[in-house]
Amino acid sequence: MSSLPSVTALVGIALAAGCLSVPDGPAPMCSTTADCNGAAGEVCLDGVCWGNPPAGPFAAALGAPADRTDVVATELPLLTIPSDGWLGDLALDSPIKLSGRLDAFCPPLATCNQSTIGATITVTRDSLFPGGPGFRKAFTAKADIPAGKAESFSLFLPRTKPQDPMYRVVILPDGRGDMPQPNGAMSAAELVPPVYLETATPDSIADYQITMGGSLPTITGSLADAYSQALTNYRVVAMGHWAAGDPLTEVSTIDYTSDGHYSITLSDHLVGGIEIVAKPWGSTVVAPTLHLGVDAVPAQRNLAQPTGLGNRIVVTIPIKGVSGNGAVVPTSGAKVIVTGNYVAPPLSGGTRAELTVETVTDADGNANITLLDGPAIAGSYRYSVIPPAGSSLGVVYDQPLTLGSISTVRLPARLALSGTVLDSAGNPLGKISVTARPSLRFQWSLDNVAQQFLAAIPAATTITADTGDFVVYVDPLVADIWGHYDLDCEPPLTTDAPSWTVSDIAIDRVVGQTSKSLDFLRIPDAAYIHGRITNFGGEPVEKAELRVFQVVSDLTLCDQVTNPGDCVIPAQLQGHGTSNADGTAWLTLPRR
Repeated sequence: MSSLPSVTALVGIALAAGCLSVPDGPAPMCSTTADCNGAAGEVCLDGVCWGNPPAGPFAAALGAPADRTDVVATELPLLTIPSDGWLGDLALDSPIKLSGRLDAFCPPLATCNQSTIGATITVTRDSLFPGGPGFRKAFTAKADIPAGKAESFSLFLPRTKPQDPMYRVVILPDGRGDMPQPNGAMSAAELVPPVYLETATPDSIADYQITMGGSLPTITGSLADAYSQALTNYRVVAMGHWAAGDPLTEVSTIDYTSDGHYSITLSDHLVGGIEIVAKPWGSTVVAPTLHLGVDAVPAQRNLAQPTGLGNRIVVTIPIKGVSGNGAVVPTSGAKVIVTGNYVAPPLSGGTRAELTVETVTDADGNANITLLDGPAIAGSYRYSVIPPAGSSLGVVYDQPLTLGSISTVRLPARLALSGTVLDSAGNPLGKISVTARPSLRFQWSLDNVAQQFLAAIPAATTITADTGDFVVYVDPLVADIWGHYDLDCEPPLTTDAPSWTVSDIAIDRVVGQTSKSLDFLRIPDAAYIHGRITNFGGEPVEKAELRVFQVVSDLTLCDQVTNPGDCVIPAQLQGHGTSNADGTAWLTLPRR
């Protein structure tokens, strides 16, 4: 065991990155183990009662310092916490290095630019324990390195063991912005499509050459308005899937059209069909984005705007709400989203058109939005409103918007969720950060679109008063689904209380209810644990992160909601700490 810091050395040092410190002044917790709960395994070392951890099962994630390439993030699927709280040495893995070049495909006998392709390489791997963070890191591949010269990328990854999940690698060429490159320059994203790979890394590989492009399917076509006139200044790309169940992502080269014709090259290893998406670029353009679903095969596919889109029209949507003194006043700073759709008749194979406009209300509470007034789209407009962060006013979701008869939108009141935070002895705790977040039950009770909207609402957060009292304002329901919230309680550095979450608080199903009292929230007492983070050779590693998770094995929630997806319940973070120069990390865990 490494030597422990004295109580004096602990003064003012955060032992749990916000979870534990010993403030200046208070007496030590103990002089001998007799002052601790020895029956539960606690031991007294340097004035701290260590041990008596809560029940598991636990797992851990070790984070490597950002400035070191000799160690790499490491997951420990099973973490055993001894009764005395000493974890011993926790070793960061030595990384596997994959290095090489990204080169564009060059046909035989052709004369090509042999310089490297600039790109972002994102590497992900599923967690080694259920609901864990897994591995995700982005690397940069340098552009314009001549042939025969230095490598253009180096990836430092955890070694893959026989039963570990494969790495998923996505390589996105540079220059995938909403607008073309200045001065008409051709970006890498216009020349080669993204690359998707699945790989294991049992050993380091040097001179790892990845060829981008080649004999891949190409889709060409034209963009036209309802009168067969060419549409210019559009960004065209294919959206698709690397694996079944993945969200849509860009899977082709980009074409910024200048004459109404486009050509895009698809990536390899696609699953299912694709959707061609043509979006106008330019700050003054008001036109719908065009969507056309097709097979991922070489073809000519033309996209045409529907007839009846009409002309540009500026509409003003006044947004108001009730202020603290009861007066109805304009709401400035609210985000307003308006969406309209034209859907082609079934089996027609026609183009779908979507117009989405976002703005923020001005000082007078007005959202000024430019739309199209034609019959093909005007009857489909719907709007949503998200108030500013911290507002006591609630959201409005997916309501119809009728041009010509727009009235003032009055935001509903949010529900005031209040309570008092106490420590394990019943004393009020001030300066505790309390954040309300939609619980999994709430999220998984919504469809995918409503889930995305819910995720866009800023989390309600506040700091408890010295009396421990707090109030946070939450939306009682979204999309006609009553809310459930988790309350995350995070102590400051000057207290030894642990982080704590009050889970799945149900909002009473009472229309018009404006408040709900939770009375007292008692944060459990803290179990103090510590360990030493080392490299694979046993040497201490400073500024490494230790995160301890409790693995969730109860999956009954998945049968109680309508849209749980793959039903991966995140492992619950119980405590976190950062190692000192001796490699020792301290943290607290809540005793449930």
